[in-house]
Amino acid sequence: MRTHLLFSLFVALTAAACAKSADQRVFTLQGQVLAVQPAHKSVEIKHEAVKGLMPAMTMLFKVDAATLKAAIKDQTITATLVQEGGDFWLRDVKAAPTQK
Repeated sequence: MRTHLLFSLFVALTAAACAKSADQRVFTLQGQVLAVQPAHKSVEIKHEAVKGLMPAMTMLFKVDAATLKAAIKDQTITATLVQEGGDFWLRDVKAAPTQK
């Protein structure tokens, strides 16, 4: 009985830790890298309007170390913009296909 209780508690805690925050929202972002700022772990992006969130503008976004290393000034990108409360960051950043 005690083993079942401990296992159930473990599963519940693991699920809670893995669940995304209820106030986390995701959007598609398209834009151009204007600057890479390793000291701030950020890239400056001039992006198109993000439907349902914000107009087109230029702003800094936090990114992971791999994205920071791969980012190239003037590169056109697509990414997932994550908003949680007042924080914004990018994930799944990819170079946009070149148009012919």
